[in-house]
Amino acid sequence: MNKCALIPALALALAAITVAPAFGGLSAPASLLDLAYSSDLIVSGSADGIAQSGSVAVIALTVNRVVKGDPTVAGTTISVNWELRLGGFVPGVGHVNFSLPANPNGLWFLRGAPGGWLLASVWNGEAPLAWTFIPQPAGPLPPAYAYASDATVADKVAAEASFGMENAAIRDLRMEQMEPLLDTFHSTYVQTLYQRLSVSDSAPRQIEGLAGLIRAGSPPALATAVKSAALFAGYPVEYGLLLLSISGGFRAADPASVAALGQAAVSPDMEQPFRVACAHALGAIRSAAALPYLATLLDDPDDTLRIEAIGGFSAFANGLPMRTEETIAHFAMGRQAISRNEAGYLAFWKGWWSRYGADLSH
Repeated sequence: MNKCALIPALALALAAITVAPAFGGLSAPASLLDLAYSSDLIVSGSADGIAQSGSVAVIALTVNRVVKGDPTVAGTTISVNWELRLGGFVPGVGHVNFSLPANPNGLWFLRGAPGGWLLASVWNGEAPLAWTFIPQPAGPLPPAYAYASDATVADKVAAEASFGMENAAIRDLRMEQMEPLLDTFHSTYVQTLYQRLSVSDSAPRQIEGLAGLIRAGSPPALATAVKSAALFAGYPVEYGLLLLSISGGFRAADPASVAALGQAAVSPDMEQPFRVACAHALGAIRSAAALPYLATLLDDPDDTLRIEAIGGFSAFANGLPMRTEETIAHFAMGRQAISRNEAGYLAFWKGWWSRYGADLSH
């Protein structure tokens, strides 16, 4: 899986376990990058009032600064329509939790529509108003997220969203699912966010920051995650994001990174899910330096780790000029494919490593 495909996959993997209990349905974050380019007006502002009219809520939004669009609306209050059927409206009952959130200030995405502005929610599915925008503290951006007036729309939105993510008063699964979507901006502001979170005094926030840096290929972030894996396992939501970031996003092939992954993967003292994530990353890197660790895992008592090792050997050997009909015949990845003949795959790849390992290790 490439990096571009990874980001929505991470969010969806978390969204698969997310049900908005008060609204009775599955929900997931929208693409922030798509919103950045498709919105006609993006502002940092505060919802000062709300009134319901049928299936539409009219929000009085006071604009603090304009990120994209007409600069003259800064300092004014504009009317924004929120189509409640897209945000938790139940016909015949009304809108669940129809009220202003505790923190009504944040980054809002709006589209032009007949009769005024239409709210473009950052959250798909049934959700309260608080989930339709990215909360921010009131006031100006701090220096870490300040941007020039001629910055790209992507950088501006990345800076504003990162400011909101770092300073959200309430950290919940919604925010943690949205953070990986910031990666699609490829912005230095997003890396600033992850760097700042990675040194937080809060373990969950630190995990989120390290996960973001790991998705960007940071060896020091991986090393920190390895050292603190046992502690991080106590925070299941953030820990899950960390494991997904390692297994699906870390592809640094330098010797130190491969060694860090390999040593964690083969260590019986590490948490099993962490070992599996590292083993999967090792196989995906397709480096000869990873093979000794994968070879060790071929004999591991844990079948999930053996399956990762078989997949790693399959991917590596069949990407070489010396691939043969036999290596192609023994190509297999994933539990469903490998479990049909695990013993046969193990025997073949152990033999292959015994024959070629010495040459590949030089």
